[in-house]
Amino acid sequence: MTETSSYAELHARITELEHQAAARRRHEVSVAIVEIKRRMADLGLTAEDLGEKATGANHSFGSGVAKYHDLKSDMTWSGHGRAPSWLVTAEAAGHSRAEFEINPFASVDD
Repeated sequence: MTETSSYAELHARITELEHQAAARRRHEVSVAIVEIKRRMADLGLTAEDLGEKATGANHSFGSGVAKYHDLKSDMTWSGHGRAPSWLVTAEAAGHSRAEFEINPFASVDD
């Protein structure tokens, strides 16, 4: 962008950056939640151990942890039960399930 950029061009760039920031935040939040839940499961901690009220009897983390994430739709899947349609469609189009695995050590640009 130069000093002669129009308002419309600047506004379009702002909108694009807002979308990128939102996608980055969603990714970082997903990764943080996975890391926290995995660590809690490793230590056998529950929400009640953190001073939070658990939802349901004997609630603990681990089974509902997202293992797969579709960046386009922002949908996740734990890997348990039937695969969601977004993953089935992607696999039918030649994508590997591994492409959608959440890697807590990867950045959104990887």
